[in-house]
Amino acid sequence: MNPYETDLYKVTPIPGKGMGMVAKIDIPAGTRIYSETPLIRTKSDAKEIEEALSSRTKEEKDAFHNLFNAHPKTMGPFLGPFYSNALTIDESKGGMFLLGSRMNHDCSPNVKHTWNPKLDQVTVHSVRDIHRGEEILTTYIDLHKSRNERRKVLLEHFGFPCSCSACSVNNKKEAKISDIRRKQLAYYDRTMPKMCIMNPRGALRALRHRILLAHQERLFGRIDIISYLDAFRTCVVHGDFERASNFAKRGLEALVLCEGTDSTRYESILNYLTHPEQHPLAEGVRPITLVPLDEFKDPEDSLWGCEMEEDVYSDSD
Repeated sequence: MNPYETDLYKVTPIPGKGMGMVAKIDIPAGTRIYSETPLIRTKSDAKEIEEALSSRTKEEKDAFHNLFNAHPKTMGPFLGPFYSNALTIDESKGGMFLLGSRMNHDCSPNVKHTWNPKLDQVTVHSVRDIHRGEEILTTYIDLHKSRNERRKVLLEHFGFPCSCSACSVNNKKEAKISDIRRKQLAYYDRTMPKMCIMNPRGALRALRHRILLAHQERLFGRIDIISYLDAFRTCVVHGDFERASNFAKRGLEALVLCEGTDSTRYESILNYLTHPEQHPLAEGVRPITLVPLDEFKDPEDSLWGCEMEEDVYSDSD
């Protein structure tokens, strides 16, 4: 089997980008496009990389050395390609994936790559519908930075000036609105844990807004999972088990879409769909309702305990 071309995709030259991965057919959201075992895994140690590569086939060695090296002078022929192309495995290690390294970057990616310890592989799922002929794109960096900050990081660490769908917006107002939205997403990342404890109703409003902002920025998958599970835990901690069950269901649906049913988190969430009161965070908590179910007519407003946040950013000058 040729890993560089399947029924779903093919690896091919992309103008201005080197090699890239392109969809051969329409790929629906939630499709596992491929999974891959790392060629090398390390804490970014040049000697480890050289030793690991010594036992590989000539084809694998050639493929490694043909990868783009953004740091040939400062990191050399082993650490340079690894640093320029590796994907995260866990908090301490990165992995070199010969196929994964052929996915280019976009600041509004259409796939999510996830390390799956059960499979000992990285899995790649489409987070929205991908059309035939469209490039399959992941992300290399934290996407909650401004356009200038993202471009600086990508140039310094990966050696290219980003001209992706999000960074190439020419309209100054649209670019400013995008920066404001991503700055707000970064703010939610920092403040959400405390808010979920101290102000549960405010947290639910913020979590709903967080998902809205992410989707407006065409950021799908990761934030959906995080936000629904944050909402689930918030409701568990404060005893609103009916809402908690609904958010657990949504979190599980988002997780399956982005990571599959063999995700290590799947079973842990599945256990609480019908019995959220059995979660460790529910110990000693009395059942309550955070927001009366009849306070809002719209079912979605009722679930979140708030009306949808208005898009105030579009009026920014």
